Amino acid sequence: FPGNVPPGVDPEAFQWFQTVDTDHSGSITLKELKQALVNSNWSAFNDETCLMMINMFDKSNTGKMDVFGFSSLWGFMQQWKTLFQQFDRDRSGTISANELHQGE
Repeated sequence: FPGNVPPGVDPEAFQWFQTVDTDHSGSITLKELKQALVNSNWSAFNDETCLMMINMFDKSNTGKMDVFGFSSLWGFMQQWKTLFQQFDRDRSGTISANELHQGE
């Protein structure tokens, strides 16, 4: 797919996939995903979280994620971000108990 977005893949996710796939193998490993992800406080995601993400979107059961799986993960993460922002009304980066109850 070099340069061409495959059908059904989010174009923005495709661009990120090419950046995250540092060895250009066509799939993302645990190490590559961990290097790409950073929490809001700039700490790295732990191995278990990255492995869970790969396992959720690894349709080929190889322990790696292809561009289609990464695009699905991208969409999933965008939905969570939108949901989080709906609750985090003061934009503090955390959801207080009060904000949580207001969202119910």
